[in-house]
Amino acid sequence: MKLTARAILPALFLIAGFTLVTNYTAVAAFAQSVSSGIATYIQITDKNAGPGSIVRLTDKGYSLARVPYDPSVFGVIVGNPSVSFESTNTPDARPVISAGKVYVDVSTINGQIRQGDLLTTSSTPGVAQKATENGYIIGTALASYSAKNPQSIGKILIVLDIGHNAGSTSVTGNLFKNFSSALQAPYVSPLSALRYFFAAGLVILSFLVAAGYFGKVSNTGVEAIGRNPLAGKLILFSVVLHLLLALGIISIGVFIAYLILIL
Repeated sequence: MKLTARAILPALFLIAGFTLVTNYTAVAAFAQSVSSGIATYIQITDKNAGPGSIVRLTDKGYSLARVPYDPSVFGVIVGNPSVSFESTNTPDARPVISAGKVYVDVSTINGQIRQGDLLTTSSTPGVAQKATENGYIIGTALASYSAKNPQSIGKILIVLDIGHNAGSTSVTGNLFKNFSSALQAPYVSPLSALRYFFAAGLVILSFLVAAGYFGKVSNTGVEAIGRNPLAGKLILFSVVLHLLLALGIISIGVFIAYLILIL
């Protein structure tokens, strides 16, 4: 039986198409299961921990993150890491990466997630949410996620880059957020602790200086009004002016403390 070119070409196209579809499916499945980054095997106490769960480090060991803007985030559990270091002493440990691309559990508890949004931890253990305030984030969304039920949990690919985000809220609000995060963190480096203490001391000092300065000026003003009632309006104007100056001292102290924390 002689095979002609007309009979061979359709068969070749069919084989090529089948090969492309098979390879594409395999690559897609592989891409969804494998994350970039180096994984470290650690033991996690939570029974509900699984691929995509966010893990934090506490003084009691590793557990699922369960508060928004958690400053003690360690990483995300992966199902099939591309590179990993496995410890023979912890056979039941799970692979966790702290940087790279990874699929993470997300919900819409803080709004719909769009590609490019910053993500942070949430009150749902191990699940990420959209970050709308300054604080600790886990990374940037590479895909969108929408769900009518805020309790629904999905998975999206993100760039895992754990760190502090500061950019949108007021100076005072962000300053107190920093102090709150510092109190929540189980481990703070000596340099970071020094910055927090120095910033807190500067804020307290500015309040004390402003209060002492204004208290002295106000007492002097009251005595001056008693001695010279006709100049009462001028003295009151001077007292108000010094009050504004005292508020300015406090504002400068708070602003410098804010710069100390974010720079």
